[in-house]
Amino acid sequence: MRTIGLIVLGISIALIVLLISEKAVLPLIDATIHAKVYPEKDDGTGLTKEACALKGGVWRKPGPSPIEICQIPSSDGGKPCISGFQCEWGSCVSRLNLRSKIHLIGTGQCTTYHRVYGCVNFLSLGVVTRSVCLD
Repeated sequence: MRTIGLIVLGISIALIVLLISEKAVLPLIDATIHAKVYPEKDDGTGLTKEACALKGGVWRKPGPSPIEICQIPSSDGGKPCISGFQCEWGSCVSRLNLRSKIHLIGTGQCTTYHRVYGCVNFLSLGVVTRSVCLD
């Protein structure tokens, strides 16, 4: 019986180490692929309201911020994804429901804007690598 307990403990530790390393490595792989697939894009930082409109951006207050900024929409916002490299802005997210269990594996949607607000899960290769609430 002791041997079975040690085997189960060993497998559990191995799975925890694998999960922790995935959360560190997967975003790095995701960002590297994204940089090769998508050219660098202007996210609207520092643009005036007029320049923002000329680039097709939206002038608004993001989240609870009192400052209005330019947000340039992506062409693939809302597209289903499993990883950020599939998305123009490099972020594949699913909304985080704080009342339910957090899923470690899943699918999401490409973000419409570069800056993301609210509670979200960031996905890399189908694995939730980060869950945050951003205001």
